[in-house]
Amino acid sequence: MNSVKIFSIVGMILCLIGCTSIHRLMINSNGQMIDCNAAGHGLLGVSLAEKYAEDCVDSWEKAGYLELDFAGFVGMVFRADSTMRILQVIKDAPADKAGILVDDKLISVNGVKVTSLIDAKRLLFGRSGEFVTVIIERNGKNSEYVLKRASYTSIFGKSRYK
Repeated sequence: MNSVKIFSIVGMILCLIGCTSIHRLMINSNGQMIDCNAAGHGLLGVSLAEKYAEDCVDSWEKAGYLELDFAGFVGMVFRADSTMRILQVIKDAPADKAGILVDDKLISVNGVKVTSLIDAKRLLFGRSGEFVTVIIERNGKNSEYVLKRASYTSIFGKSRYK
């Protein structure tokens, strides 16, 4: 018997005791994604895989990432310049439901003046279900909107991130 067959048989036997494969997608305010994944066989392997995945998630959370299932999105896409004008409002996202329109200008988020695209992304990003207050300028007049962040998967669907 060659070593590949032996490892396959040992793996199958260990899976009878327990096996796991863990994938935890993480996303940051720029939309960059990381997959914290681990696999283990047998009682010790399953425990180690779970611990490794948790450590991975904890590390990336410290760097500003959130698990995809818990990350919130308000649905505004901005021009790639310093005007803070909205280029696109995602259909059925919180911004769309609140009546925010293309070419509106983002002034502030939770009382913090927005001066760059990086500010906007960082301030609008957070946990789904949490509220964020934005000041939007339209035709020279400012209006306040309170938006409840929706999960990325509720807007785009889970299959987009597999």
